[in-house]
Amino acid sequence: MTGWWQTFVPDDARDQGFFNSVMVKFSRIHTDHYFPRNGGGHHPSELFKILVACMAAALIATILLGLVLACQSPRKFRWMALAFLLGVLVPALALYFN
Repeated sequence: MTGWWQTFVPDDARDQGFFNSVMVKFSRIHTDHYFPRNGGGHHPSELFKILVACMAAALIATILLGLVLACQSPRKFRWMALAFLLGVLVPALALYFN
């Protein structure tokens, strides 16, 4: 949700209202790699690093599980391969040409 908020809410509207102030605080996780607390440091804690590692591992496991499940149907293998290839190429090309 914070990634969506950072992308679509203009900078001049970020200081307006309770919701935006809460989102500013939570989006610090993305921008500064820490969750701001009273007296907290500006460096990622060990617990935060463990959380990020677990989220990354869960994402990779989910992607691999999806690929294994998609390969179970040999009739649709071509579509699965095309979708996987486009899922890698389209973002890579968009980043390259940006």
